[in-house]
Amino acid sequence: SFIFFSRNDPKRNTFERFIPTIACQIAIAIPEIRPRIEFVIESNPTIFDKSLATQFKSLIIHPLKDLITSGFFSNPDTGPRLIIIDGLDECVDPKAQNMILRVLADALRADKLPLVFLIASRPEQQIQLTFNSPSLAGLWKSLVLDDTYKPDNDIRTFLVDSFQEIKSTHPHHQYIPSNWPSNSNIAHLIKKSSGQFIYASIVIKY
Repeated sequence: SFIFFSRNDPKRNTFERFIPTIACQIAIAIPEIRPRIEFVIESNPTIFDKSLATQFKSLIIHPLKDLITSGFFSNPDTGPRLIIIDGLDECVDPKAQNMILRVLADALRADKLPLVFLIASRPEQQIQLTFNSPSLAGLWKSLVLDDTYKPDNDIRTFLVDSFQEIKSTHPHHQYIPSNWPSNSNIAHLIKKSSGQFIYASIVIKY
């Protein structure tokens, strides 16, 4: 799943669409969870007016816990899902930035969710302070993308793993050649990425 903030887009520079977007993308990525999310919305039409924490608990935590209880994630092919949050610093309200990080941290610490969050952001002071707070201790690792960082190997790993998941989960996976994509295809995509994960993630999405 992928969500990005953009300071210049009124629809993408606040937190109001944050949880609905994640819930929608999880429902697409995991069809088995969709009826559970739809039930929450139908039962409580005002859910999107609730606090960020309440939305996250109702639309994501509880439906995921139902799937965990059903044994869905015990299958080796149904491992943790990656959610990419790009441009957190582009959310114009610093308090909202803090709130988003704390809601995610509380959920991961208390509920052991089968989710992994990749958060891309400029190192704004407010965001750094939140990451360094006791409530987030032990939950995250930092990767500084400065001039010394060489991302090609990481992009390769991301592409290879993502294509492998597609080959395993696509409705017509039996028709996908075992050698797809070729090493030359992967190398071409890495070159086109120019060190930017956003390019690789969009390729996988579409």
